[in-house]
Amino acid sequence: MPSQKFIDSVIETFPKNQVYLDEVLVHTLSLDASPFEPRAKMLVDVRNKEELQTLLSLARNHNAALTFKGASTAINGQAVGEDVMVRFSGPAWTETKVLDDGNVVWAKSMTPGGAINKALAPFGRIIGPDPGSISVATLGGMAANNSTGMCCTIEQNIFHTMKSIRVILADGTLLDTADENSCTAFRKSHGELLNGLADIRKRIMADNKLSEKIKRKYSIRNTSGYSMNAFTEFEDPLDILEHLMIGSEGTLGCILDVTLNTVVLEPYRATSLMLFPTLEDAVKAISILSQEDNLARAAELMDRITLKAVEPFPSTPEIISTLDSNACGVLLETQATDEKILQERINKILERLKDIPQLTDHEFVTDPEAYDRLWDMRRNTYPAFAGVSGPYDFTVTEDWCVPPKMLGEAAEVLQNLLEKHGFSGGIMGHAFHGNMHFILPVPLGDQAAVDKLKGLTNDIVDVMINHFEGSLKAEHGTGRSIAPYVAREWGPELYAMMKELKNILDPQGILNPGVILSDDPNCHFKGLKQPWGLHKFVDNCNGCGFCDSVCPSGKIGFVPRQRIYAKRTIDRMRKQGEVERANHWEQVFKQYGQDICATDGLCQLRCPLAVDTASYMRYLRHENLSDFAKKTAHRIGKNFSTVAGIASMALNTGRGVEGFVGHSGTAVMDSLANKTVGQHVPDLVDMKLRGGSPAPSNNTKNSKQKVVYFPSCAVRTMGYEKESGPSRSPLMDITVELLNRAGYEVVFPEKMKSLCCGKAFESKGLSEEADRKSDELSTALLKATDNGYWPVLCDTSPCLARMKKQLDKRLDLYEPIEFAQQFLAEKLNFIQLPKTVAVHPTCSTRTMGKANNLVEVASMCAENVVLPEGINCCGFAGDKGFTHPEVNASALEALPAQVASCTEGYSTSRTCESGLTLHSGKPYFNLLYLLEESSRNN
Repeated sequence: MPSQKFIDSVIETFPKNQVYLDEVLVHTLSLDASPFEPRAKMLVDVRNKEELQTLLSLARNHNAALTFKGASTAINGQAVGEDVMVRFSGPAWTETKVLDDGNVVWAKSMTPGGAINKALAPFGRIIGPDPGSISVATLGGMAANNSTGMCCTIEQNIFHTMKSIRVILADGTLLDTADENSCTAFRKSHGELLNGLADIRKRIMADNKLSEKIKRKYSIRNTSGYSMNAFTEFEDPLDILEHLMIGSEGTLGCILDVTLNTVVLEPYRATSLMLFPTLEDAVKAISILSQEDNLARAAELMDRITLKAVEPFPSTPEIISTLDSNACGVLLETQATDEKILQERINKILERLKDIPQLTDHEFVTDPEAYDRLWDMRRNTYPAFAGVSGPYDFTVTEDWCVPPKMLGEAAEVLQNLLEKHGFSGGIMGHAFHGNMHFILPVPLGDQAAVDKLKGLTNDIVDVMINHFEGSLKAEHGTGRSIAPYVAREWGPELYAMMKELKNILDPQGILNPGVILSDDPNCHFKGLKQPWGLHKFVDNCNGCGFCDSVCPSGKIGFVPRQRIYAKRTIDRMRKQGEVERANHWEQVFKQYGQDICATDGLCQLRCPLAVDTASYMRYLRHENLSDFAKKTAHRIGKNFSTVAGIASMALNTGRGVEGFVGHSGTAVMDSLANKTVGQHVPDLVDMKLRGGSPAPSNNTKNSKQKVVYFPSCAVRTMGYEKESGPSRSPLMDITVELLNRAGYEVVFPEKMKSLCCGKAFESKGLSEEADRKSDELSTALLKATDNGYWPVLCDTSPCLARMKKQLDKRLDLYEPIEFAQQFLAEKLNFIQLPKTVAVHPTCSTRTMGKANNLVEVASMCAENVVLPEGINCCGFAGDKGFTHPEVNASALEALPAQVASCTEGYSTSRTCESGLTLHSGKPYFNLLYLLEESSRNN
């Protein structure tokens, strides 16, 4: 526990909004993907290296322990924490520079690996490591664990591809190994430290047994303990120090950025899911292929239990469900620089394997979508086991490495040990590397099950050390899971040297204690998470974190896995009688988890198991509604036309008042409103927002082709600033003009002012009224379309997405993007206007799979189209931009710089456009405006 003096000193030094002491916030925001409960007592956000150095100074002065938090995708307890969890917040920690025509890349520690590879893609290069979580895992985290992955060879890992590194040590010193001045200064100021490392090296090299043991252990994948090969591969103690940081898991220093040599991404790929009658046959095939360099890049072994777990995924071939219990799969990939060489390699592979029994003919796919589906199946193996487990299970995984020639024997031994201890778990592995994993659903709240897991672990450790001379950790890092076994694996001499180098670099032991080195023989089974069943929407969540990056409220509140963790903890506390504590957790959860959730559903798209946190949040909102709230919603629904008219009038009034009092007056009113009634006064001027307009009265010409146009209630209520934009006409007028131009007669549904799809009610948990409004709209549209004969256009994608789910299936429903491609592209002549425009796919546009279509449509109408990176849901979320504007501001923090060259932006949701306009500094309009402007010459 950090001392009160330390806590006071941090509070005095750091801004209030960067320091967290509440148990709910500290534990929930510290959550990682491991089976361990968060343990930190305090969380501090640091926004630059100077703040980090200040925090380190305070920690040294008060002997407080710090743990550095990356993306928290590690699964062995590397970032559980003890005293203080340190988060790296803000733009200072993410940046990428591609150097030397892509042969080298420099990136800051919080940059996701997927983003780095995207920057390298135009150069035909990638970074060496390719862990399954690379889309979200940060470079700093991958370096701290020396991550590898499915295809990465030992020569391509970060240890071997690193050119330079910047780190801050426990004493606050910043060392930049690419800067000669920094290195010279460090040699002078830290001569004693470097001498200590040189002495360790001298002793290792003087003992042939020790040096040979290190070389042997690093001839295969190995992330157990510290990177002792730094002492055998380098002479200069500064080089040794630099490489000790790789795989050190934040226990020796904090990695700020890394410069890496990249590897070639051969552009032509072919992938095959090969199915064999037995594990023995699969291993034999792998052995044959591994004897010839460059024939295949990766071979992923998957036993029948693993294949069974991934059966439900759309990416899994149907034949998998027909296999018997002995079958085994190998996902094989080969690559080449051109099609001819690729085909030659495919032919060689098929020739080499012709005498191995097979269940089906080996077929290679070369279409990117096809082989991506196969690799998605493999990447989903870990979360897949959460999908077949119970709500009180946690999916535990471990990994080992053996010499590749012993892979078959090792796999058989593992299967026997799993059976011995009563587990039915899947075995898979990066076969060319001799790297194996098992995945087990385990009820960690059941002590008997935990004892079984401990017995299994002990047996595997015995056989790995004594028989196979393998690695207890191949690529996942040591963490806490294997820390008790490091001494046994490495022997007393080398383990003592590990403790010595830890003491040299961190003499006070303030960096991530309990990780890699531990004197507690049971630390790997202490403080385990207690999985808890909540609801079918979220029970499959295993906390992997794949969804974190798309959560619009993640920077100011909880991300989906944190919401689920907090609610599980609350329910468990209530069941166990901790009512007062649970009430406090509930209060904080409501503020940081439930109320600000945008319920956009993008997290479900990123989740391999389609965990539906958005629906769960709506369910909770519904459960918390009072009878008064439900009755009020019903009254609003029954009198929707009147309420919408009042809202539109209020916007016009507010716009007028704001024009009179100015921005400063609006800010004062906002502050007062927030303090008194918990609401916000929106900045209508900067949003370019005012009340709506009536539907066109004389709106159409007679035609044999009709379109039923349903303007959303947002469009009917919220208009655009009259003096701005490519057209001063209201959106409904513009849409009718566009449809008429294409030869369509426009039909509005009867009593349109009273109609609503129910989306606004649904997001607040008012499901009954939402469904009633949907039914009402469905009836009106069926009448207007002659029972579905004519297509329906809705100008708002979020509304259309709900309509597709809820309305009568006879209705042919379209939002602007799909409607433009299907009904307008061939009827109108669109010209590319000489301007640069931005586009924003709404969350519903993305869930409907239309993001790329939006770019295509905009590109018909403008010479240059910008789709900003990393901007997913805008966070306006219906009315969140009014009630919780901080969500909208946080979600769009990176937008202005990316759209600076644009004249304006386009989307398909009026509320989203308001927030985008406010936070980008550019006016955003409905896509229909761009379509109308581009086709005026028809």
